[in-house]
Amino acid sequence: MLGLKRLSVVDAAAFHMPESLWARIVFDFLIAYRQRTINRGHLLGALIPLYLAWAAGHINFISSGKDPELHIEAVAAAFEADKPYIVSRWRWPDRFNS
Repeated sequence: MLGLKRLSVVDAAAFHMPESLWARIVFDFLIAYRQRTINRGHLLGALIPLYLAWAAGHINFISSGKDPELHIEAVAAAFEADKPYIVSRWRWPDRFNS
């Protein structure tokens, strides 16, 4: 939440969501979706503005003249680096525990 709060005051032209923050957001939403902590429709509705924020940052990256593939590779690397986070929080289905 702190990362998102910091992004809320950034100038639109300079907006860029850090790749590690985006990976953590997606992983947290995946875990919440799987555990059904809130209604899945509401959960996906809450993800849409966050995705649009990431997309805006991606568009800013592209419009700066940089190669979009560099950004996509950085995002993929962030997901790979944060993989232990989701693995440690993913629960086995209860039917396998008995």
